[in-house]
Amino acid sequence: MGNQMKQKPVAEKKESVPTIVSTTIPMTPTVTPALTPTKTVSSDKETENWETYKNEKMGFSIQHPGNLKPEDLGGGSIVFQLWGPTQSNDTEFYDGINVSITKKTLYGKSLEAIVEENRGGSKEVWGNDQVSEKKQTGWGGYNGYMYQAGGHTYFYLEQDPQNYLEILNLSGDPGNLGYVKTSEKIIFSLQKINPTETKMSPKATQIYGNLTGKWTGKWTNSLGEKGDDTLEITDEGAGNFKGVWSGTINITGQWSDKTNLTFTGRTSTRNYQVQGTTQGETLILKYTATRLNTSGTYTGEEQLTRVSP
Repeated sequence: MGNQMKQKPVAEKKESVPTIVSTTIPMTPTVTPALTPTKTVSSDKETENWETYKNEKMGFSIQHPGNLKPEDLGGGSIVFQLWGPTQSNDTEFYDGINVSITKKTLYGKSLEAIVEENRGGSKEVWGNDQVSEKKQTGWGGYNGYMYQAGGHTYFYLEQDPQNYLEILNLSGDPGNLGYVKTSEKIIFSLQKINPTETKMSPKATQIYGNLTGKWTGKWTNSLGEKGDDTLEITDEGAGNFKGVWSGTINITGQWSDKTNLTFTGRTSTRNYQVQGTTQGETLILKYTATRLNTSGTYTGEEQLTRVSP
């Protein structure tokens, strides 16, 4: 995840975010026994009739209520979201279930180092006293770490030597309707499976990295906003790349072929899923932004021109 958590939840990329004053989200992070997985989750009467979602590409299965279907955001990210009775647009997410799971690359770093980087970013956003210490955790074949910040819970679980899962729980329950407990049962039903791998021939790997370098151009979004943008891409080999979007957002992605790519990026308040393709000398990006501190999504498009290889 890198340093993307260091961005403040104001002046966000590609959207004018209103100033929000919230008194409904508990701001003091506390780690409670409810955040520890137990052996009784699978036998819980509430979960007996739950459905099982299996994602072989991301390498896990997870249980969920039948009325709470996972939404595939693309780029190795899914979200479970259910609004509570008082949740509304353009406010912080404080009532309902919001659990996102994203598969990310370690890029040679230890999982503990990544967690510490993100805790540092969370401290810049929420303040030192609103971020708990990291704690070791593990269940369902996973081991990793968790911490809390601003009333949210972050999990980082090692998937394999190259990848990890980042799980963010934004759920809130001001009406005591059981949303937080249900969200935790969803998370702790996670089970590791062997991921499906796509093997590339030596010839196929040669076409990747064709879009590396620095790109500049313009963006517009579905909110009627527009502006200038930049994208820097570095090839990582084996069909993977990393880079920086808009000067501050760390991204990870994959080449589909020599003219198409997908990538993900995240700030403290936005999750971005992006698809790109070239038309002549122009790189066209189409993205979906999911609000993490409020509800809802919006879309956008960019046209970029490469200025350096």
